[in-house]
Amino acid sequence: MIARVDHTHLFPGAIIHLPGPGSALTLEFSDGSRVTAEIIGGSLAVEAHTTAAGTAIPAKVWAIKEQTPRTLRLGARLPA
Repeated sequence: MIARVDHTHLFPGAIIHLPGPGSALTLEFSDGSRVTAEIIGGSLAVEAHTTAAGTAIPAKVWAIKEQTPRTLRLGARLPA
């Protein structure tokens, strides 16, 4: 399931647009890069990936601050 991010990276407060229910996601960033992620309880685990500009991003886990059926709002980054 492809979920859209309006930015090139994740940060506290970032909103992820969900296409529907489910825990396994492919995040698509505004630069077209994609990464596999999974909702686990109240957190979002994101695999390591590279942005379209070539920046390597390590795997990270984010707290989910708010969730609706169509959006996630990220909270603080958690220890991976």
